[in-house]
Amino acid sequence: MADEPTATIEAPAPAAEPSEHETDDLTERPGGGGEEVSLEEARRLRSESKNLRQRLRAAEGERDRLKAEGLSDAERRDREHQETRAENERLAATVRRLRVELAARELGVVDPEAAAALLDLDSVDDADDPRALKRALRELVKEKPYLAPQGGNGFDGGPGRGGAARATDMNQLIRAAAGRA
Repeated sequence: MADEPTATIEAPAPAAEPSEHETDDLTERPGGGGEEVSLEEARRLRSESKNLRQRLRAAEGERDRLKAEGLSDAERRDREHQETRAENERLAATVRRLRVELAARELGVVDPEAAAALLDLDSVDDADDPRALKRALRELVKEKPYLAPQGGNGFDGGPGRGGAARATDMNQLIRAAAGRA
């Protein structure tokens, strides 16, 4: 408002009484010690005051909206960051579990999911190294022999526990099930 020109209002001379016609066009300034303003000037001042009040309300509303958006935006980013971090940790745990299951399948473990659940990854030197995982799984199978396959090759590279060779062809499996093999 400092840029707007200011108008000075002069009080009328005390000796001259306004006529009845002039009194209709003059209004006493509110809160001002008896200064009179023309009706047109009063309307202009009221309009300007109304406009300034509207602009003030709009600016306050915009300020409040920006303040609320700023807080909610920061809170939203913080929440998304926490959700992303939790999702990354969950995915990393899934990848570790799947690596153990893959290594267990490659070794021929009967139940790779159980082996993954039983294996303590903190005891493995490098959980990202497949050879280290296989060493740890071999130790686990020595402790828990029910994870070793029944028959076939053993984990120590020996012949295993013996038994007949398994059928690998679907026709052989069907014949074996029918008792004709």
